[in-house]
Amino acid sequence: MAGLAGKCTDHSSICFGVDVATGALSPGVTANHWYRLGLAGAGRVDAAAARVWQSHPDTGKQVAGCVLPGMADVLDAVVAAHMAACPNLPLVGWDVALTPEGVFILEVNLSCNLFNGAFDSASYYSLLWHYFDQLGSALGAGRKKAD
Repeated sequence: MAGLAGKCTDHSSICFGVDVATGALSPGVTANHWYRLGLAGAGRVDAAAARVWQSHPDTGKQVAGCVLPGMADVLDAVVAAHMAACPNLPLVGWDVALTPEGVFILEVNLSCNLFNGAFDSASYYSLLWHYFDQLGSALGAGRKKAD
């Protein structure tokens, strides 16, 4: 994710997807319209939502196609953080910073979205089916007890 000049949070940013196997960055898109509050922002999607960035909009520096070094270190850090902080949660999002001192965990997003994210779709969909099946079984058992 690339922050933008003058913005305070990552809610105003360009999201460049990362191939977790290689560290290669894909073209960027924005989700800024998701964070609008109130009725004035409801359902309103501006032209920027359809735009794709190859370079950072503030600096002009090429981003898409670049490769982040040390993806194994990033994966090790987020797996360790996940196992320490929330081992019973099947899916969370981790914000990390890559610095000269190493990988730093910035935050965990417990209600993460997969907006422009690289993920193993087969495993994700299998996880969803598993949880929906478990939910259906639990609801069915609850209905039988109520009868």
